[in-house]
Amino acid sequence: DAASVAAACTELQAAKLPATLMVDCSHANSSKQHQKQIDVASDIAAQVSGGSRQVFGVMVESHLHAGAQKFTPGKDDVAALAYGQSITD
Repeated sequence: DAASVAAACTELQAAKLPATLMVDCSHANSSKQHQKQIDVASDIAAQVSGGSRQVFGVMVESHLHAGAQKFTPGKDDVAALAYGQSITD
């Protein structure tokens, strides 16, 4: 939300860094629910269209299939992985 963006930019400015940021629409910003990423992106779009110059971009996490699968390099068989599904989140 706008208050969170403003707070983050204030911290950046206090650290003498550029007060602009890229927003990650996934993870904590979407409560780890991929369906909520569109809400986060819409909020950011509204801020930008309203004149805010604090956000220079967004990141989204997208895969062909929802959910995640476990994978340990050197232990698990790569051939057993489901195509299009995350192995990290």
